[in-house]
Amino acid sequence: MALDALVVVPEGQRASPFDRYRKGPVTVSGPSLVAAIDRYCELRAFGLQNLDFSRIPPARFKTLARQAGLISQWQIARMPDDKRIGTLVAFVKAFEISARDDALDVLDLLITDIAGKAKCLGKQNRLRTLKDLDKSALTLAQVCALVLNEEVDDDQLRTAIYSSVPKRHLEQSVAMVNELARPPGEHYREEMVEQYGRVKIFLQAVLKNLQFEYAPAGVSTMDVLNYLSELGSTRKQTLDDAPLEIISKPWQRLVFDEQGG
Repeated sequence: MALDALVVVPEGQRASPFDRYRKGPVTVSGPSLVAAIDRYCELRAFGLQNLDFSRIPPARFKTLARQAGLISQWQIARMPDDKRIGTLVAFVKAFEISARDDALDVLDLLITDIAGKAKCLGKQNRLRTLKDLDKSALTLAQVCALVLNEEVDDDQLRTAIYSSVPKRHLEQSVAMVNELARPPGEHYREEMVEQYGRVKIFLQAVLKNLQFEYAPAGVSTMDVLNYLSELGSTRKQTLDDAPLEIISKPWQRLVFDEQGG
């Protein structure tokens, strides 16, 4: 797109690209993030990041960009050629950076929202299952009390247990505790996995269009991001060559199958 086309309303549309680019995201959602990234990419496509602006006083450049953000497209269109081009260049350069920051802000807020939703669901699921968990725990406590009762002979222990709690009920209680009880600090990780449907809406747009820098401690994270970017939108259920260093122990039971793959 030529710079002058920024202030022209395309046929069949109600706003010019100039007006669209001035408006940042107003909601926090996957589609909103994708739209924010598209806005950044369209501004970046002008290629101004490859030009040398060192001869232009920064204050002058900021003034032009600020003015462009305040006046109408019609006022810019009526400017003399040199002033119009200079104003549009300053606008694109400044708003490219602004659009990138807007996209990162939406990403940050969206990840926070997703994590918060997972925590909320984790608490709800925990409360919903407490009754069954308590019932099973009390059954197992009853059995443990028999094990600790020194008046019960060891050779009669199994008989005493099954007399107090039928074997089928005991098996059900063990299965229930194993299903519902979670290790410390793992009260919402399963719910985080369930949020992937929200993540996949914007994942590839983020990986392909936003460039991240990293400190030495972030190497393993970047390895994963690069791997996912190259992987694309595959529907493979098992990944044989995925980088694993980033997977902490609490996440392993949700990532690996029973064979450790």
